[in-house]
Amino acid sequence: MKESPDVYRQMQIDEHDERNVMIQNAAKAKAFDVMQMIFLILIITVGLMGELTVTLLMVICYLSILAFYYWKKMEKEN
Repeated sequence: MKESPDVYRQMQIDEHDERNVMIQNAAKAKAFDVMQMIFLILIITVGLMGELTVTLLMVICYLSILAFYYWKKMEKEN
């Protein structure tokens, strides 16, 4: 970075550019939505197999992730 401060400066600008931040946020939101669906399908599948302990642990993890997400979302709004 010391050898090429112009490249470092351009990287910083690209990293904090509004358009790039919006694209990153949209990608994170899409990935979170997909993760929710896959995790929910996995919970249902394991539940139908009759593994009660594993199913309960997965449900607790799923609810914890959702609670953390909404907690951070509410914290950001206030």
